[in-house]
Formats: sequence, structure tokens, C-alpha cells
Amino acid sequence: MTEEAGNRDHDHYGEVRIQTLEPLHIATYQSISSMPEHDAFEHMKQWLPRQHIDDTSAMRAFGFDVELSERQKQQGLRGYEVWISVPAAVQPSEDVALKDFAGGLYAVMKISDPFADAFNTIPQGWQRLWGWANESDQYMPASHQWLEEHKESAKGPYLDICLPIAPRQTTPPKQPAQPQIVQMGTLRLAGLRYEGKNEHGEIPALWDKDFLPRMGELAAIRVGGEAYGVSRQAPGLPVDQGFEYLAAVQVQSFDHLPAGMVGWEIPALTYAVLPAHDLPEIAPVCDYFHQEWLPQSQTYTSGEPLMLELYPETYGQDLIMQLCFPVRPR
Repeated sequence: MTEEAGNRDHDHYGEVRIQTLEPLHIATYQSISSMPEHDAFEHMKQWLPRQHIDDTSAMRAFGFDVELSERQKQQGLRGYEVWISVPAAVQPSEDVALKDFAGGLYAVMKISDPFADAFNTIPQGWQRLWGWANESDQYMPASHQWLEEHKESAKGPYLDICLPIAPRQTTPPKQPAQPQIVQMGTLRLAGLRYEGKNEHGEIPALWDKDFLPRMGELAAIRVGGEAYGVSRQAPGLPVDQGFEYLAAVQVQSFDHLPAGMVGWEIPALTYAVLPAHDLPEIAPVCDYFHQEWLPQSQTYTSGEPLMLELYPETYGQDLIMQLCFPVRPR
């Protein structure tokens, strides 16, 4: 399936094509230096033989820029993370981690001879691809990981730049007239916490880059197959400065949580539950609940100041989540 990106007015850039990247088991290494792309790939080239991997022809190599602190930028440093697809039998080391990439839907554009003038050619390619996604009638930018796939041909190296996308909604989502009222018992949720305004997609990144690769660390104490996102006002944080969010799963106890993870206990509550189709529908469903259904309800009013995103085990197939809003009788 292919959509035209427009007339090719530069020899470097190919047409935009739509591609689903399959799930991959990857080894990942991050470099912060004046030449992080070169340093990261060189490190992986030395690491692979130590894993008794000699034939790399079937492996795929990806990379993406890593955000740095202002101090690091002032020092002239840049960051780059490299992903190499590896067999399941490969073991991690102190400097190279292993994780599973869930894949996803992407708009992909080839950049030929990308390194001849890399600091102009590659950013201009991303600008073209971003512009295409914003002008497309069928697709729009999404929140999963953007990637640069490094490839070789008889003419030399080239890049496939991969922009995450999702189908564009041409009509507003239809909202149910009546949410389902559900009583849930106490929830013990453990995972990774974020605090802020989610102005730059930090919450999707928390899931994709941080929590999902580490979810297996909770397997021994996990309860059920669902995952949860919890939004609530952070203690001591003014409303206009943001909120706190937990990407989590339900656990038996908070004893011996993995490093960096925290536990929240959500008391037994009554919820009004509405379905949402993937991330683009979260905001419209929240607006519907708070601005339409709740003010008109003769039975319920707002409960605890939090919201649950409940991701069933089927979420990976149909992208349907449940948004759970605490309510109490009027």
C-alpha cells in the first residue's frame, strides 16, 4: 500500500510507503558523544562477535536520536540509540540491554546517500515525511517510536526513515449514551511514574521506551493480564503545572519492587466506564464524560479525582481500552 509524497524534487528522497513493522527482539545500546551514531554502531559491531554471532545478514539495524540535557548540548554532545535485531538466545551484558519491540504502523521513506551531507539531508527528509503525515487524508502522526533503519545496497548505504502513524479519523468518534457502572475492589498497581503536563508525548514514551520493555520484571508478582494507566493530581503540585501518571500492572504486593518502580494502592471505587479506540480517542471520550454525560446524570456525580486507563489483554488486537471515571451517588 503506497501514498505519493508528491513530486520528487530531490534525488535523495523516495516515495512514502505504508509499512507495518513486525515485533522484534532487539539488543540496544545508547551513545552520548560528539559522534554518537558512529560510536554506537562501532560498539555493537564489537559486541556481536562476543555473543558468538558471526552472520549478521538477517539482522536489522535501527537508530534514533536521544534527548539530552541542556548542559550536555552546551558541551557539543549528541545522543543516539541503536537497536539490532538478535536471536532469542542472545544474553544481555552490562553495557548492552535486550528488550522486545512491539512493532507498529509506519510511514517509511528512503533516503539515498544520506551521509554525504547528513546534517542537512536527514533532517530535511524527516521534515518531508512529517509534512506528508500532516497533509495525508488517511493517516496522522502517532506516538510509538520513530526510527531510522540503516540499510545497504549495491550503491552504498541508505536509510529508511520510519514515522509512526495511525489511521486518521474523518468523523468524530461516536460516544455511547450511557456508560457502564462498575464496582472495582482495591487495586495494587506497580510500575513507572511520570509527573508533568505530557506536552511532548512523555506518557506514550513512558510506555513504549520505559515500562513495556521492563514489564516482565513484575511477572513473579503480577495479577491478571491487564495493564493500567492512572492519572491523578500530584500531591503538592499546582493544577496548572501538571499531574502524576503511573504506567502499571496489578500486583500481589509492593514487596521487593524492581529498581525505579513504585506502587500505588487505589481504593475500592465505583466507576463509570467508557470504551476508547486507541490514544486519539482518549481526549474526546474524557470530554464527553465530563462535559455531557456527567452534568446530565441524575444519579451520579464525580468521585475520586483520578482516572484509570484499563488495557485488556485484547488491546494488542483491537486497540480498545476502557476509561474508568470514579463516580458516587448524588
